Parts: sequence; structure tokens; C-alpha cells
Amino acid sequence: MNLPPLRNPFTRIRDWMRCHRAQAEIFAIAAIAIGLIVLMIVITLLIVVRTLR
Repeated sequence: MNLPPLRNPFTRIRDWMRCHRAQAEIFAIAAIAIGLIVLMIVITLLIVVRTLR
């Protein structure tokens, strides 16, 4: 069993992005969208907690 070379992870990501450009763009858009949803949930919870006090 041959293991893949353990190189710099940033180099591995860049190589993967070159081969899979469309998937990388979809992952980036999804990551931004999920981050915004989490941020909105946190802000909403803070507003609710402060309002109920």
C-alpha cells in the first residue's frame, strides 16, 4: 500500500483546486453561505438573550 506524499497542505489544496476548479468555487460559495448563516444565528441568539433580561 502506497501512501500519498505528505507535503504542505496548502500546496495540496492548490493542486486540487487546479484540477477541480468548479468544485472549488462551489465549496467556497457554500462555506461563505454557511458562515453567514452561523453568524446570523449567533447574532439572533444574542439579541433574544439580551431582550429577555
